[in-house]
Amino acid sequence: MMKPTSLFFLIVICITAKAQVYLHDFGTVPISTNPYIVAPAVIQSFLSGSSWTNSTGAFTNYSGSSGEAIAISNSGGSPTITLTFNVAAGYKINITSFNFWQQRSATGAQNWSMTINGIGVGSGSIQTAGILIGNTAVANPVNNLAGVITIVISLSGASATGTYRIDDFTLYGSVVPNAYILLDNFNRNDSIRPALPSSGGSAWWVESEVGIFCSVLQIIRIKNNQ
Repeated sequence: MMKPTSLFFLIVICITAKAQVYLHDFGTVPISTNPYIVAPAVIQSFLSGSSWTNSTGAFTNYSGSSGEAIAISNSGGSPTITLTFNVAAGYKINITSFNFWQQRSATGAQNWSMTINGIGVGSGSIQTAGILIGNTAVANPVNNLAGVITIVISLSGASATGTYRIDDFTLYGSVVPNAYILLDNFNRNDSIRPALPSSGGSAWWVESEVGIFCSVLQIIRIKNNQ
């Protein structure tokens, strides 16, 4: 007589390119309002309500990498630029990396740092020549966020009231139903050690592979009672 056994099946989806969940290129129309609520060029399904604000006043009309940038005329002190958007009820967002183009004037802010819902995800320097920072993995896991997403870019190090501008702001990751629970944030050198329910049945999650951009969408446990 055969002993009870359990069979496990992994359904794995590996994507060859990073999943872009948000991209704002700020178009070609001059920008001056605060908040700036023009829809982004790319926004994943189940995300909505994109809004850009800053702590200094009206945005300033400057050119970006192409077309317009979102900009402030005075980056002295410790100003912030904030993006908010909403995740639809019943869904969560996982953010794995980000990218944007930026530029400062000679006396503008020299340093930036960024948080997502209070989680520190990156920091760096700002050049006087406009450049992309390059696709940057989040410094800390940003997983299973729901409701209002708040992204804050903090500036510092200006020598006077110089300008700062940002363009082509991009987020990579996934938007998934609440039924998916992210177990951990691992890279290609890690191993998966999923915790299955002792009662059997199906366990669901989404797993972001930072190194090779794979996602494990589900593991299904089937028990053989023979």
